[in-house]
Amino acid sequence: MLKNNLNANEVDISFVDRENARNALHYAAEHNKRDLKTINMLLGHSSFSEKVLNQQDEFGYTPLDYAFYNFSSCKKDIIELLQSKGAKRRKELKP
Repeated sequence: MLKNNLNANEVDISFVDRENARNALHYAAEHNKRDLKTINMLLGHSSFSEKVLNQQDEFGYTPLDYAFYNFSSCKKDIIELLQSKGAKRRKELKP
């Protein structure tokens, strides 16, 4: 069902929530616990861009920063996948 919803043309994964200014990739990087399917779907989505990949939330943290707070068995794989796409941590981005 998620895959069908993500493939819909009206879905924009660059949307950020009002509470924390995080996009879907922030949440997937931190909370994905089983595999890389959801993250791969987000990375392959038509609205994916480098801006989405390195979007900073209200505290300046990027999805890659949140991946380091994912303590599941796939943490390392998530970090490597995001880095392979050009993800950066907060301290690597220019102010």
